Amino acid sequence: MEKKILNPTPLYNKVKDVIERDQIAFWLCALVLGLLPIDRMILPFNLKIVDGVVVILIAYGITKVWLTHQYLLFPLIVPGWLILLSGLFATLVGFTYLDSLIAIAQEIYLFVWFIILTNLLKTFSMADIDRLMKIWSIFAVAEATATFMGMLRIGPRMFYTSFFYADPSRERVISASGFTRGVGSYINPNAAAVYIFVGLFVLWATSWPIWLRLGLGTWMLVGIFSTGSMGGLVSTFASAIIVLIVAALMYNQRMGLIGGIAISAGISLLIMLLLLYTLWPAWISDIADSKARLLALNIGRLAVSFSSRISTIKNAWPVYIHYPLGTGPNSFGQFQVSLHNDYVAFFFERGPIGFIGWMSIVSIGLLTPLEGIRKSHTAYQRQQMLALGAGFLACVLNAFVHEVSHFRQLWMLLAFLFALSPASQPQLYHQLKTEREFI
Repeated sequence: MEKKILNPTPLYNKVKDVIERDQIAFWLCALVLGLLPIDRMILPFNLKIVDGVVVILIAYGITKVWLTHQYLLFPLIVPGWLILLSGLFATLVGFTYLDSLIAIAQEIYLFVWFIILTNLLKTFSMADIDRLMKIWSIFAVAEATATFMGMLRIGPRMFYTSFFYADPSRERVISASGFTRGVGSYINPNAAAVYIFVGLFVLWATSWPIWLRLGLGTWMLVGIFSTGSMGGLVSTFASAIIVLIVAALMYNQRMGLIGGIAISAGISLLIMLLLLYTLWPAWISDIADSKARLLALNIGRLAVSFSSRISTIKNAWPVYIHYPLGTGPNSFGQFQVSLHNDYVAFFFERGPIGFIGWMSIVSIGLLTPLEGIRKSHTAYQRQQMLALGAGFLACVLNAFVHEVSHFRQLWMLLAFLFALSPASQPQLYHQLKTEREFI
């Protein structure tokens, strides 16, 4: 009678994974993910609680690189230099100095964190990165719950009270038809919406079963809706549709054509909605008084929100005319206003060179997942690249109505995207390909 020999390989790999894991880096990253959405307590120079852990993570990462002589990746280094140099030059020729220098220091800090985090994640196993994305997803679900409670005014007051970044002492509650824009743990509902939709796409990059991702993802959509952020909703759905079309084109050109027609129709509908406030403003205003009370938080504010953004840009234009090379980073904050558009903000505040730098980040960030998909060897790797790429695309779309370039969740998403790209880990992906072919 033959003896059955159990295959110890799966258990051995799990034990080996835990033993070889960089425990300090892993748990520092997990702690950052946990503290990331705590946005209410603003320290001097716009620092947050999470930045204390980020500084430790940066110091640890630099020390590790120094001791191990690790090969470093420098993604987005050229756009980063363009933005830095244009910001410094615009500060010299602009009309504000202190605010601009503080903004430049913050940009350097975020970029250094992004570089260190990308290189630390690159050394993690695929299983550990998956665990971190699951942790991120859990906190995003919690944030969605907080915004939903805020919409119904259940729980702590902080869930539905927001503040202006320029003047944190001005508390506000935005309500319509008995509902309130949920804020959760963030300082304003738009930032909360960005955090949740980034978490939604990170969720789809995890290895959880599809039924669980569908359930949690649906709840996150409820959380985004609860913030009343029209830009957050449109960015999420538009990005998802575009990515589905890209996936369809990769596997089925006919489905891609059908999807292209669908997205064209959707974009046309969106343009019509944006123009409604000039052609038929009463229709949108009446929504707030109609039986569709929930829509009052989103579509009901569309006309006012859209017109105020256009008005802000129109008022900023005469200022820019006098400083064509840039007014200086965060210079319009001196007037306690936000341009609500990263594309306009980079062009006005940093000049044409800064705008080119931002557009380079957008282009490289969108091309990286496409290149990753092309070089991936498994369906799961392609799923990760598609999901994370969709998250960045949603941020890029949202940047037309909000300034998201300074959001920490955006840079953390980019770190995961570049760390997981096959081009960043050729040896790991070659190993995965070899194992797949052997099996």
